[in-house]
Amino acid sequence: MSLRIAAINCSTAELAALRSAIADEVVVAQGLIEVPAFDFAIFGSAEIRDGNLPDGARERVRVPAAVIIPLRAMYGSIAPDLGAFTLGELDRVPHVIRQQVELWKGFEERAATQRRQTDRHAEDALRESESRYRTLVEQARDMIFGLDREGRFTSLNRAFETITGWSRVEWIGRPFREILDPASVETASRRFREVLAGAEPTHAEYYLRTRSGQVLTVETTTQVVNGADGPIGTIGITRDITRRKEAEAEVEKAKRLSSLGQLATSVAHEFNNVLMSILPFAELLQRRYSSDELAAIPIQHIISAVHRGREISQEILRYARPPRTAIAPVALGSWLPRAAARIES
Repeated sequence: MSLRIAAINCSTAELAALRSAIADEVVVAQGLIEVPAFDFAIFGSAEIRDGNLPDGARERVRVPAAVIIPLRAMYGSIAPDLGAFTLGELDRVPHVIRQQVELWKGFEERAATQRRQTDRHAEDALRESESRYRTLVEQARDMIFGLDREGRFTSLNRAFETITGWSRVEWIGRPFREILDPASVETASRRFREVLAGAEPTHAEYYLRTRSGQVLTVETTTQVVNGADGPIGTIGITRDITRRKEAEAEVEKAKRLSSLGQLATSVAHEFNNVLMSILPFAELLQRRYSSDELAAIPIQHIISAVHRGREISQEILRYARPPRTAIAPVALGSWLPRAAARIES
């Protein structure tokens, strides 16, 4: 198979000498090359200025091998890096072309080998990446799922089985709405449509039914998956937050009890203040009418009621602010007799 060579701005003498030297090996064409129809380009001496090709000369030649061999009609000095040939050296051109072809073939073979190696490495890296991704998804404690445009499950990881008790095989192809508690179906369906329409990923809480009938509180984040023709479904992550919500409820309950205790403390203090304002006057009346039996009895009832009210306020304070337990040494010799007396009584 012959090579195609483009002779650019070669003089008549140069073109004739070129045809004579390499006619059996190449087809010589005249003109500016704008399409990759040739294998090599040879510039005539008209293109050479001060021993160099003009700026942009090489860019004008678009050939696959991109090998440019300048010629020179007259003997004379020329830049070594230009590698130009004079007419008297044209017999060397076929050898140089063959050499360039061999170099080009070697380059192409090396490039092809490198591409194959690169492709192999890329495939290996892709397989390794996919393996790591599958392992990551399967080992995740949160449920990772995929849905199609109709809201049917297309993929589920192992955590789905751990969280719900259902087998993954049972739910592939089924609508996600069927596993939700009825209280969450409408909200989740609306959110699914919004994500498909391009809404930003956000957290949402739903109620999910397990195989045993338990209702879990879950937190879900979803985002759209786009194909060549638009959205093809969604992917999401669901986390069981039931225990967290129960803990939050306990904390909220403790806060309410604390607030109630503060209110009870305030009420007990105010109630005790009212009683203490009554007690001195009742005791004063008792001393004044101690000899009057008709007045003494009601006055004693007032004083007893005040003391009872004070005990009640103290009980409220003890409930609202339990006393701290104090550890102190005890003399058993003096404590045991009193304890025995209480047991006997």
